[in-house]
Amino acid sequence: MLEKVTSTPSGDVTGTGNLAGFPTQATLFVGREAERIALSARLQDPDCRLLTVLGPGGIGKTRLAEQVAREQTWRNRSYFVALAGTRTVELLVPTLADALGFAFYGKHAPLQQVLNYLEDKQLLLVLDSFEHLLDGVGVLIAILEHAPQVKLLVTSRERLNIQQEWAYEIGGLPYPAEPEAHGDYPARTLFLHNARRLYAGYAPSEQDEVQIHRICRLVDGMPLALELASAWVRMLSCQEIADGIARGLTLLAIDARDRLDRHRSIYSAFDQSWHRLSKKEQQVFRRLSVFQGGFRTEAAERVVNADLATLAALVDKSLVIGGPSGRYSMHDLLHQYAGEKAQRQAADAARIKAEHSAYYLSFLARQKADLKGRRQQDAMQAIRDELGNVRAAWQWAVRRADVDSLDAALETLSLFFELDSRFEEGLALLDEAAPASATDSRFHCRLLSRRGNFRRVTGHYEAARDLLRQSLAEAETAGLTAETAFACLMLAVLSAESGDPAESEKLTLRCIDLYQQLGDRWGEARAYHHLAYGSSIQGLPDNQRAQQLYQQAADTFRDLGDRSSLTRTLSNLGWIIHVNGDSESARDVLEDSLVASRQIGYKLGTARALDMLGMVTLWGLHDPNQARGYLEQSLAIRRDIGEWPSVSFTLNNLADIAYQQQNYPEARRLYRESLGLAERIQDLRGIALAVGGLGDVSCVMGEYETSLEHFRQSFQIALDSAPGITLILLYSIGMLFQAMGFRDAAIALFALLLHHPLSPPGLREQAAQRVEGIAPSHPAVEALRRDPAASAAFIRRHIAQIAKLLGASRRPFDEWLSGLAAESSRKLAQPGADRKDSLSERELDVLRLMGEGCSNAEIAERLVIGKGTVKTHTLNIYRKLSVNNRTQAIIRARKLDIL
Repeated sequence: MLEKVTSTPSGDVTGTGNLAGFPTQATLFVGREAERIALSARLQDPDCRLLTVLGPGGIGKTRLAEQVAREQTWRNRSYFVALAGTRTVELLVPTLADALGFAFYGKHAPLQQVLNYLEDKQLLLVLDSFEHLLDGVGVLIAILEHAPQVKLLVTSRERLNIQQEWAYEIGGLPYPAEPEAHGDYPARTLFLHNARRLYAGYAPSEQDEVQIHRICRLVDGMPLALELASAWVRMLSCQEIADGIARGLTLLAIDARDRLDRHRSIYSAFDQSWHRLSKKEQQVFRRLSVFQGGFRTEAAERVVNADLATLAALVDKSLVIGGPSGRYSMHDLLHQYAGEKAQRQAADAARIKAEHSAYYLSFLARQKADLKGRRQQDAMQAIRDELGNVRAAWQWAVRRADVDSLDAALETLSLFFELDSRFEEGLALLDEAAPASATDSRFHCRLLSRRGNFRRVTGHYEAARDLLRQSLAEAETAGLTAETAFACLMLAVLSAESGDPAESEKLTLRCIDLYQQLGDRWGEARAYHHLAYGSSIQGLPDNQRAQQLYQQAADTFRDLGDRSSLTRTLSNLGWIIHVNGDSESARDVLEDSLVASRQIGYKLGTARALDMLGMVTLWGLHDPNQARGYLEQSLAIRRDIGEWPSVSFTLNNLADIAYQQQNYPEARRLYRESLGLAERIQDLRGIALAVGGLGDVSCVMGEYETSLEHFRQSFQIALDSAPGITLILLYSIGMLFQAMGFRDAAIALFALLLHHPLSPPGLREQAAQRVEGIAPSHPAVEALRRDPAASAAFIRRHIAQIAKLLGASRRPFDEWLSGLAAESSRKLAQPGADRKDSLSERELDVLRLMGEGCSNAEIAERLVIGKGTVKTHTLNIYRKLSVNNRTQAIIRARKLDIL
């Protein structure tokens, strides 16, 4: 049996308490709380004897291992073994012995003497920078076998790949996604600590804080890079430091005599890993820089000719980050380093970029069908995961004018950015392709219409109109049916939003015909949605028709599995149900839309559902506080995604709430903010609403002349460009006339609203209350309340006065009188006896339960059907009985002896 070595360590070993050989640190240790807890837990696990802290050079492995070791409690000591200067495996055992303070003697092999010494010891060995000594891993195995109470904490850029190894990978210090005005975070703390060591009294300005965050993001929290970058604060501004890092890695270097060579620059830190790679690994590593934001195995194989074994080797060497999801990534600075290596092989780099572009634009084209169907969310997530690669692929194809690849990917690209509510970003990419499209008429035409659509959404109406009209003309000339339909549809939406309902309906009907010819159900459903939208936004005569069109579109989207389009349609359907008099059912539909939009992460759909819920809650359910909550959430989302026309709309609704709650200064401020935005984007409907709101505020504050001027301006804009809001304006104008003492003119306007077929139920109720309140003893009041014809006669007597006050002609009032005549004729007509027979058995069941006062949820439970099915039957009942809400349906049913 070999003689056990029991001598005490000889020589001086730097240490304090139970620590030996640990270097004195000049820099602050910050953060890493989660990593420290995780590593400590593993070291305390009896099964964990060898724990490897992995990461690229400069990531902070050594400092973390030191800190964890300092926090451990051992029966004997913890020893730090610095291996960076140990050039060969043969020197590993002597270096270990020196760290232990052990002197060799006798004839036994050095390793055996060390093993004998460690055999009965309980201690922790911190072996720092083991990556270049992997051939000596047998020494570690021998220690584990012969010294059962010794634990090894190893730092390495590369896995040891032995069975006893427990591996723990670390990344950079954390930093927030966006700059924080007064926030503190570990990456910033380290940067400032080092900056103040070198530049006493350094106090960052607010602008410096933004740039410090940018530096942290550029180096992805790498501690060594933060230390190197902070050394420049003596000579450069933080912006100059950040700009320098963005241009390349040369700035991340420092001439410090007390630093190890590998810590004097990022190049030095990374070069050590680079030189340990095989030729194949070097080739794959530099080529991987073509990927932006990560990649999957298939992409690496197809684009850079990387096999799985090479990828695994790069992961083991901490140059590539792998994960269970199957995606790989690289630290940002390593990615930049690999890119600089790739640039030295220019021809190879260009070929790889071409392969990358072809691969990802083909990937994008393959997602088109799924974006419109049941796998929509899977396709959206797949594109989100690869968005950096998609963007780079598109831009490479643009620079090379590869119009075939661009054209194949165009529809998917634009639809993705639309569904993901990233309009400015999508528009920028589409605009980049404009010069390349000049060589191909088909691509040019298709690109014009998508650019026009994104300009419409972001509020650039005139530019959108020019692009869409040009696209339509080119599509018609070239006989491109699908492109003609798409351009027609986008122009129809634009026409509705900018105040031309007749043109909108004409274009949409043509679009429907074209999509039917193509057999494109998805396009046809979008057209029906916009046909209803154009009708409802402008207040065209048949809101029941709009409701049916929305329902038809919703049914198709539900059948196709397009959840994003379905949620958008349900939001508009909910509003129309409210307009048609059933706010409770409207809220149910809108809540379903909101839940679904949030589930799929559809920001635009979420904002729209919140907006509509806010309006229904305000006007139908009379809860302004809850309405404000909905609208403020919507406003934040719309501002975030840059949908400026709707921002103006939401601001106007918030102003309405402030007005209702008698907070007139706040209402005026919000109306003015809404007006400024509407004027900037030339949204005439938004201008009319905001100016009308200012008229309301001026009226209630006794500024009658100012109020009248606001209403004159708003009324004229509404007549010309936004007829759907003229009736709402007339109610406000009636309030002003009443305040100014023009009693008969006010009664005439309220009577018009009371009976006009386009008046929403809530507006009719308010008009009726005003008629009753103004002149309870007026001889005409009873007739005005009951008889549209009497109202028409009364209004006719006061048209001249109303028109003069408003500075308008008699024409619109004459047209509205014909509407009253039509309403009078409708009320005289009795519902036909066949109405009862037109209801299905299930609809009759639903109607009877409605008569018992059951809610939709209770009806669904009683009949064992879905809540959505109840809503569908309810809508059919309203349509067949020519009513707008539950109360009217029950009354009509009783007259027909159904109930």
